[in-house]
Amino acid sequence: MPCYNHGRYLPRAVESVLSQTYRDVEIVIVDDGSTDDSAEVARRLVDEHPDVRMKLVGEHRAGAPRARNAGVAASSGDYILPLDCDDTIEPEMLEATAAEMDADEKVAIVYTYTRHVSEPEAAAGSGPEQTQTGSARAEPPGVKRRAEAERVQTYPDFDLAYWIRNNPQLDSCSLVRREAFEQAGGYDPDQFAEDLDLWLGIVKRGWRAKLVPRPLFNYWHHGGHRESTESWTRPVDLRWQLIHKHPELFEERERLFVSALALAFVLSDSVKLAQQVSSAKEAGLEWTSVTIQADKLAGRYSTVLVDCEDLDPSKLSESLARSVSGLLSASRKAGEHLLALDEACRSRDLNEAVEAAEGLIDALPAVGQAMMTVHQKGMAEIYGPGASSPLVQ
Repeated sequence: MPCYNHGRYLPRAVESVLSQTYRDVEIVIVDDGSTDDSAEVARRLVDEHPDVRMKLVGEHRAGAPRARNAGVAASSGDYILPLDCDDTIEPEMLEATAAEMDADEKVAIVYTYTRHVSEPEAAAGSGPEQTQTGSARAEPPGVKRRAEAERVQTYPDFDLAYWIRNNPQLDSCSLVRREAFEQAGGYDPDQFAEDLDLWLGIVKRGWRAKLVPRPLFNYWHHGGHRESTESWTRPVDLRWQLIHKHPELFEERERLFVSALALAFVLSDSVKLAQQVSSAKEAGLEWTSVTIQADKLAGRYSTVLVDCEDLDPSKLSESLARSVSGLLSASRKAGEHLLALDEACRSRDLNEAVEAAEGLIDALPAVGQAMMTVHQKGMAEIYGPGASSPLVQ
């Protein structure tokens, strides 16, 4: 149960676990470097329930994926239920999901429908829940409105092809078999969609997932911010992350299409840095900051470029292949300037940095034009005209 500055919600989450009809439970609370009273609240809960296997671990800020991994490492059960400290589960959650796991030794994930519930302050008119980047939280697909402050999100029975195709919005609160969790390497902190990444890592190893078609997990919406591990959370970026890590699960033509778009997006993300450097001819630069930014962008660019070059454009139609080749050509030209900018920042050569930044700025319009053409052609060819796409959010 990871907790970051949500101490006020922690007792409710713990109580929902203590109220389970399945009694053989262990609770591990992970304080993810909170600056509020979360650790104090957790210690009080441990002291108030000496008859329950409950412990508090952690103290440094690590982010939700690492915090969940730390909680699993500190636990001893064969089954794991990641539960965020501001959410709750219904009393039958563990009994219903564990029964499915017990009945089939190849089932490694058991998930349920999700009930979305608004906190009183959120339902009273604070507006849509905001993401960490400040945008309104979108209504999840599959949600059916039941009341003003309560909605149920349904899922289909598990089908790998459906999950790969639709990028469903999953919640982390599903029962997971420890053996499968460890085989998949746990939560990857470099993945924004770490829940889906974990599922794919488990299922591709031969395990199965099972649905309990009842709303047994309660996702609470409130005025606070849900954590985001990265700022680059566009659908293309999320899709590329999954393709990069699990290439064997995706068709080669989609891998090339998405990777080409992801490469162009890396370059478009570099425009602010290039403008900052270009305007620093007289004032100079804060080298540490710009070098960190340049290193990160150059690293992403190089990684995505390798993915693009490993794929065969002949898998695409002649028209789309020609457009993708044009996009990759424009991206490589712009990328040369990005890599030069990174090198100049490392050596703190202002003249070289400004020259590279200006070259990058000049090269980006061609990348943008080619990207729009590829996106328009590829969406219809890869996903079908009018079809839903994992690149639309």
